[in-house]
Amino acid sequence: MTLNDYEVLLHLSHAEYKMMRRVDLAERILLTASGITRLLEGLERSGSSARRPVTPMLACRTPS
Repeated sequence: MTLNDYEVLLHLSHAEYKMMRRVDLAERILLTASGITRLLEGLERSGSSARRPVTPMLACRTPS
């Protein structure tokens, strides 16, 4: 897990309903839109994060 991975999970853990818009996450950890998408895809593969099916712009923290 990278520092950016940890930082995203930390922001999601503290967010209301454990979810945030991808653009807001990118802004908070200083990544581009494509950079946050790649990072979230890796977290999704590991089971640490998931996209909401109805609103793919949202990322949410999965229970672990």
